[in-house]
Amino acid sequence: MFLTRIGYGIAYFVVLIYEVIKATIDVCFNSIMRRNIDPVIVDVETVLERPVSQTILANSISLTPGTLSVDLDSENNIIKVAAISPRKKEDIIPFEPYIKKMLEWYSYKIVEWEVWIYCLFQKYCWLLHYV
Repeated sequence: MFLTRIGYGIAYFVVLIYEVIKATIDVCFNSIMRRNIDPVIVDVETVLERPVSQTILANSISLTPGTLSVDLDSENNIIKVAAISPRKKEDIIPFEPYIKKMLEWYSYKIVEWEVWIYCLFQKYCWLLHYV
């Protein structure tokens, strides 16, 4: 299970590098030819639930040339993105599925374990006073 998450982490990194290289070439070509430059701000809905996953996605968007994360609304799962030219959602966040599988695959089980450990600690915390 843990190795699967590492595999998705590696896949995310490879896809991120590929998208950065592809966006660099696209931005350079469009800047030199002076075409297809129409700055827009787009609200992009994400399926990611955890704030750390949303933050990694927003940082990945900002790393990609031609896009910039302007605002992150964690409660409504919306990232406001400034793009140098109009793009589809899939073109702005192609690495979202990898982040989801890397960080949110077992998020509910992790939360259950954290609650269980916290309750166990609270139940037997009085023993630490006598040690």
